[in-house]
Amino acid sequence: MKEIKCKFLIVCQNWTASSNGVSILYKLSSHIEQLGYECNLYIYDHPTLNPKAPPEYQNRVVNKIDENDDRLIVILPDALPFEISKSIKAKNRVWYLLNKPMVLTKEPIFIQENDLFVSYSGLVNKNLRQLFYNAKIEGIDNIIEKITGGEITKKNQILVYWGKARKTHRAKLFFMALFLKAKIVPITRTLPSCKTSLLKLLAESKLLVTFDPLTNLSYEATLCKTPVFIADNYSKINYRDYNIPLYGLFEDIRKLQIYYKRGIKDSIYRKILTIYDATTQNHLQTTELFVKYVTGTLDSKNGEKTCKDNNPALRDFFLSEYRDFESRRKLFNPALSEYVPVLNMKAYLYFAHLKILLYALNVILFLFTTVIPMNKGVRGDVNDVIKRRQKKSLEDAFRYNYDE
Repeated sequence: MKEIKCKFLIVCQNWTASSNGVSILYKLSSHIEQLGYECNLYIYDHPTLNPKAPPEYQNRVVNKIDENDDRLIVILPDALPFEISKSIKAKNRVWYLLNKPMVLTKEPIFIQENDLFVSYSGLVNKNLRQLFYNAKIEGIDNIIEKITGGEITKKNQILVYWGKARKTHRAKLFFMALFLKAKIVPITRTLPSCKTSLLKLLAESKLLVTFDPLTNLSYEATLCKTPVFIADNYSKINYRDYNIPLYGLFEDIRKLQIYYKRGIKDSIYRKILTIYDATTQNHLQTTELFVKYVTGTLDSKNGEKTCKDNNPALRDFFLSEYRDFESRRKLFNPALSEYVPVLNMKAYLYFAHLKILLYALNVILFLFTTVIPMNKGVRGDVNDVIKRRQKKSLEDAFRYNYDE
């Protein structure tokens, strides 16, 4: 009897070119189909596919999930809201963690007993099976050619990206701008709207400051020979756990001036380009390993999972992530750059500079009106005491001589 192949269904957001995570999910569907499997897309946040999406995805969209199909493998992203993940009752579910749990949704994911887990990279979880894509970046080859040819010169400016950022720690940015005497240029996921313009802006800047520790924009900046300062590593990410070596990223604010003036060395930049060329070619092979892993955990007789890879340590991982997230929940502001217009961001920057200047004036005023007069008063009191003692000594001596 001929064996029936598994079918795949990827639950995802509507297509957008500005999100690397969303793009990866759509590209995954293409790679799975190239391996000979049926793979459809279920868009949970919009009834129809974005008309700007590539034509190849138009025929893969379905409007319902056949939860009774034992051969259906449903792939779920970490950004899936809790209620939606709870409503999907498919027998074979695979969580594809593109980010730390709860960072985007501010709520835990719903886990069924037999769910499998795959991580995008070691930055999310180095202990899970990983499906890592270092995708080709549109327009980057032209920018690299101009950089290596000396056609692009660096400007005295700092790019700032908040992304999935916390509300705190922004003061670092303003003190940096005052210290380096640089122009601040805020960017978002939608501005510049053109990828080519964004890459050109990255290549022309001396530094990228990101308050989002897990964004592909950091890697794109290093490909444009621009160092990246991770201003707030709230997820406690160890960048050495990434699947490829990362150069040009730093967290120590004491190295800020060095990187700003020196940039990325030519020898380091050559390493970055070599790694990029070597790791953007094996996507189909990577997907094949993922499919073998997922389908290998299905029992051919009854379609149930063996779950041998779901050990208690995985549950501990989610519990620790949940506790850690709850401890910083009030400080977190997800996807700030999506909802705050650039005009407001610029106003915020100028207002913050004004606040710093007012604070400095208050400190100076306090010194001149309180601290300095107080010190003078103390010195005056000491002099008065000395004079009184000298006068008393003279009076005592006079009385002594008179009495004699």
